[in-house]
Amino acid sequence: MLCYLGSRRILVFVLILFTILPSSDLRADDNCPSRSKARFIVINMSCSEVRAAAQHQMTTLSCEDLSHHVEEMKQGALTNITCDDFRERSLATVMSKSCGQLGATNEAECNRRRAELLSDLRTTPCAKLREGVVSELQQTSCAQIRAIILENIQSAGCPELRAQLLDLVNSVDCAEMHALPLFDRLPSIGTNNEMTEFRLTNGIVIGIPKSWIVLAGQQQRKIDAETHRLLDLSGIGSQVDRLIVATSPLHTSYAYTDVVISSENTYSQPQLQNFTNQDLSAYDAATKAVISNMLNSAGGRMLSWLGTRVERFAGHWALVSSYRRADLGRDTRPTKGPIRVTLTTIPFGIKAITVTVSYTELGRTSEWQETTNAIRASFKFEDGG
Repeated sequence: MLCYLGSRRILVFVLILFTILPSSDLRADDNCPSRSKARFIVINMSCSEVRAAAQHQMTTLSCEDLSHHVEEMKQGALTNITCDDFRERSLATVMSKSCGQLGATNEAECNRRRAELLSDLRTTPCAKLREGVVSELQQTSCAQIRAIILENIQSAGCPELRAQLLDLVNSVDCAEMHALPLFDRLPSIGTNNEMTEFRLTNGIVIGIPKSWIVLAGQQQRKIDAETHRLLDLSGIGSQVDRLIVATSPLHTSYAYTDVVISSENTYSQPQLQNFTNQDLSAYDAATKAVISNMLNSAGGRMLSWLGTRVERFAGHWALVSSYRRADLGRDTRPTKGPIRVTLTTIPFGIKAITVTVSYTELGRTSEWQETTNAIRASFKFEDGG
């Protein structure tokens, strides 16, 4: 009965599962500028832009490529997903569908069709379920498959579609990136207004990505209170004034930036310019100890200390310290990993200004590595400092 009656209905829901499944062959390296730019653009798309881009990609996909797409589904979605997971996802999808999507014209018919489909899914052996879907796929035309997937894209959630687009960006060879139909749309999305400039006190200007969340009010005060608590526990008595705090969108991996002014400054610009190796070693050791204490107080852990260097930054001499820490595990980000942190401290008269950027490391790369570099590069003093 399933092969002749239920398999086409089940096929619709299997294709929904496949629409949001990640690609199995990722090439998320940092050696392809066009890939990095495409990832940044996809991450900064609005929900409507994500949906439109996914629809555009599917509409322009050739039947040959679509057939390959479906063949991957048969080899991947139908064989790698466990039977229980396959059945559970399918049942959830059936329950989420409207009566119209089930092809019903009234409530009674809707309830009947939903009950029939749920019964099919619950009682059919997994092997038979897969066999029926594969058989139906072989008899389904390119146009029918395209229509089903387009319908799925329309009803899928933005996080799933965004993840699918990012997987697409990661899965294509760099030399072939320009050939993706998706990228016909990219130049017009997110490229003109990627950063917003914020003018802070002391003539400080910094760019923050438009998609990022700039914290204020109660959120800002909570972070300030936690910072002061950690500073007290670490034996540091200086007053800290946080000028701006921003984090990456919640549907992406964690990234962060802030600008802080402290009331105490150990060095002057001339002293920093003439720093000896001994001076740098002493500062590096002291900074490492302080940050280690702060992480321990917060329940965190330093994974590795990457050292300190002196460099020119925004027209001034600055001390730049970097380290890697473990994720604190306090949020619901979709991807987690070690956090790479860079602190840039600029002696500024009797005060010191520190610019912090951090991002989640994802294998050899990160979706926010280039962005945090751009944030640092955007920092300047409006009056020249």
